[in-house]
Amino acid sequence: MSNSFQHNIPDYITKALGDEGVLSDNDNVKIQEILNVSEGFAYPESKVSNNWVKLKAEIEGLPVAEQRKVSMVPMIIRWSVAAMLVVAVSLSIWKFNSGNSKSEFVYSTDKDLKVLNLADGSKITLNSFSKLITNDLSTDSREVVLIGEAFFEVSHNETPFIVKTERGNINVTGTKFSVKNRLNMPLQVALAEGQVIFKSDKKTITLKPGEIITAKDKNTIFKSATSIATYSWIDSKLVFENEVLSTIITSLENQYNVKFDYDTSLKNERLTLTFDHLSATQAAELLSRTLNSKVNIQ
Repeated sequence: MSNSFQHNIPDYITKALGDEGVLSDNDNVKIQEILNVSEGFAYPESKVSNNWVKLKAEIEGLPVAEQRKVSMVPMIIRWSVAAMLVVAVSLSIWKFNSGNSKSEFVYSTDKDLKVLNLADGSKITLNSFSKLITNDLSTDSREVVLIGEAFFEVSHNETPFIVKTERGNINVTGTKFSVKNRLNMPLQVALAEGQVIFKSDKKTITLKPGEIITAKDKNTIFKSATSIATYSWIDSKLVFENEVLSTIITSLENQYNVKFDYDTSLKNERLTLTFDHLSATQAAELLSRTLNSKVNIQ
């Protein structure tokens, strides 16, 4: 199973399938969406029976990787695990291409970048441990879902190109921009060329070249200027300018898909650092020397 998801899907979900099957990419994506949605919610009062029906309908609609027989015991276990998320899912399930039966294509990366040349002529550079899901990019619809980070070079087309995230959508026709949609970090959209429109439930913001928006949630969104750090990852560099250590650690953990252990009393220390083609171990060593305090990889 790919480890490029924002969450590590618990073993008790994957083990429930036993030897008779595996989770397909679409199964993985749907479970990932459920986990993402569940993060920010408490447990309000709800009608559990109705929620269960809704959740069951969601999961029954998942496509499978191939036709296979699945015994009742593993299936019951899968339903039981999913039931734990009923309340959160009943509040909000963020779906790609809602109700659309068109083909979906899933691209993912591990530690290395990947350059994608899509059918519509668009070029996308996918950062490490990221996932991109697209529809068939037909003439009437160009939509993608991004989990992670990517730089988009969208081919000009009368059909709008839409990047979907849980905190808002980015609408373009032909332009160059980056999107960061990482775990435990604000959503960021930075524009290099052209024009994009960011739309959330509460706000619509138009970006000009050299501008970046940061969305901590659907309501807390602000605009600023881009910096050299914005696109540095395309050249396998991570640049931080007067950034607090806690944010640097979170960025590194997403970039390398590991956990860093450090002295949290230093979390508000501000640093200016460049990690140039470094491994996770080398990044930890650089931080240790800079802070004069040991940083380890768990």
